[in-house]
Amino acid sequence: MHLILRRATSLVKWKDQSLEYSQQGAKSTSREFSPDEPRGLVVVVHDTSGSMLPVAMESEHHLEEMVGALKVSKSVARRFDLEIVTAGGVPRRVLPFTSVLDAAIPNMVVGGGTPLCEATLDALASIESRIEHIRSRECVVSTAILVVISDGGYTDTGYASEAKKALREAAENVVIIPFLTAGGDESQLSELCGCNVLDPNSTDIPALFQRLTSVIRVVSQTSPSQVTVSGVRALLFDDRNE
Repeated sequence: MHLILRRATSLVKWKDQSLEYSQQGAKSTSREFSPDEPRGLVVVVHDTSGSMLPVAMESEHHLEEMVGALKVSKSVARRFDLEIVTAGGVPRRVLPFTSVLDAAIPNMVVGGGTPLCEATLDALASIESRIEHIRSRECVVSTAILVVISDGGYTDTGYASEAKKALREAAENVVIIPFLTAGGDESQLSELCGCNVLDPNSTDIPALFQRLTSVIRVVSQTSPSQVTVSGVRALLFDDRNE
């Protein structure tokens, strides 16, 4: 199966937006870039509004398991960077882009409204910036994956149109995976992200991160020229919607 990312000079364009950092002075960290090792990006945007405490705790646990499993192979872990953005009260980049080899999963702060549109916009802007940074080192980006975990609701409706437009523009280059939590509004999350969603009836949180772990391993062993957005998406959806 052909797997990954058709390249473009720019993913999306919009005004810069600032994030509140949960850790003072948090900075992106990465291993030294090598032209011989393509770099993949994974960003998790997680709804951490007041009702999401059990899901956030479960996600933290399985993110830790994913990172631990990937660190078993240093050649795989150093080829992927991970970032986590939460949407609870205000958007927070709780883990700036960090090599999986060095990543430690932080606690997610839960509470407040759901600025999911702002958080998603910031995540896309961060992906674009990271891609430009990697390419400036004459390195290749193998894939960029954006996972949005939410019940579909959001309180920042003023950013909804901008977020919908940006997500649709980015979909040519970024693998967008919306994951709907139990009892959520599938139509609302699908409308925001512009694509089908994974839902609890077919996939749970553990299975989501198990699939993500498997996909990262496959991509790290595949030539970037053979990786496509549709191929990675099909693997993450387990061919359910493709």
